[in-house]
Amino acid sequence: MAFRLSSPHLRRVGLLLVSIGLIFVGIGTLQEAMRDVVTFSFGSAGEMTVLHQALLIGIGFMMTAVLQSSTIGLVLTMTALATAAISLPQAAYLVLGQSAGTSLVVALGSIGGWKSARRIVLGHAIYHVSIVLIGWLTFPVLFEVVNRVADWFNWNDLLRLALFHTTFHLLGVILFLPFYQTFARRLLKWIPSRSKKLTRLLDKNMSQLPTVALEATRRSLLEIERYLGNETELLVREGRLREDELTLVDKTLSDVRVFLSTIRLEDEGKQNDYGQHLSLLHTIDHLERWLYVLREVEPVHALRDTDFLAARELVLHELDLVNQLNHHTPPEDSKLWKQASKQLAEYRKAHRSELLEETAANQLEMDQTIQKVQVLLWLDRIGYHIWRATRHLIKPTVPSERFDVNRED
Repeated sequence: MAFRLSSPHLRRVGLLLVSIGLIFVGIGTLQEAMRDVVTFSFGSAGEMTVLHQALLIGIGFMMTAVLQSSTIGLVLTMTALATAAISLPQAAYLVLGQSAGTSLVVALGSIGGWKSARRIVLGHAIYHVSIVLIGWLTFPVLFEVVNRVADWFNWNDLLRLALFHTTFHLLGVILFLPFYQTFARRLLKWIPSRSKKLTRLLDKNMSQLPTVALEATRRSLLEIERYLGNETELLVREGRLREDELTLVDKTLSDVRVFLSTIRLEDEGKQNDYGQHLSLLHTIDHLERWLYVLREVEPVHALRDTDFLAARELVLHELDLVNQLNHHTPPEDSKLWKQASKQLAEYRKAHRSELLEETAANQLEMDQTIQKVQVLLWLDRIGYHIWRATRHLIKPTVPSERFDVNRED
């Protein structure tokens, strides 16, 4: 009652503690009930055939499938063992089946899930079925080793069962660990991703989880920006414009925009998600404008004009920073792009005036001046969109500053 009258956070903590307490109360009640009610036995362990062993493993599997928890199944098994309803070897076979049953529980929970979830389910199933088969085939040896260790410590049957459960799982880890990379590659081959090269992190099922979906979108846009940055650097350095690659970027940006439109923000945590959503929209806008500007430059050889060497170096500096971008880049680093863009803008203003003065003094032809000014403006616009796209990616907008951000854009 005290928790219910307190803050919402403490109320949730209280409900959590009460729930955990109810679990232990339930276990205690179950043990008492089974001690008084259970009057049957599965028979002696010496009478078990392979068919009986398979039946016990199957029962353990169904216990986990019905109860939706191998832990609850294990508690029931230990309770039955404590009341002498089953023997220790029979309990061990039940535990083997319960371990395999977790694969069905995970599989049911992943229906309609993402590709990555299906890979996890397949890996989980292969791993658990494998260790159950290994545990079954090596049962006499494994059980003997467990009993010998338990005899040293004078443990009872419940502790022996817990040791058996831990031992065969540990054996599975030891057997799989040397091959985990090969196993992971196989899973990727068996369940390949249908997502595009730059949007592989996006999945339509994520739209039900706004925070996850927004972060996946942000990471996808980071990859797109790095990709676009590489194409821009190739153009600035070598004068090569690869239209096919720009078309790919254009298509992926369109896919990201469509995905972003499916995200519905929830009321709880809406302010943070709203700021992230707004920043991602700004990012897409600047990346599209950056892409549009890239296609404007003509002729390409004008970019190699030595008059604009300083401007080119500033753009290349921004692109080098973009190449180092990752989802852990701190928000305060956005000032690095801002400084370079501001210097570029100042350079453009000063040199544009100089070019116009030289033209007025008949030192330059009008066509040549127009071409130089266009290239200068082109470099400035590229630098500006690099800064703004990056700023929105690594420093999401908060509602209190959205008007300031709009003025900057």
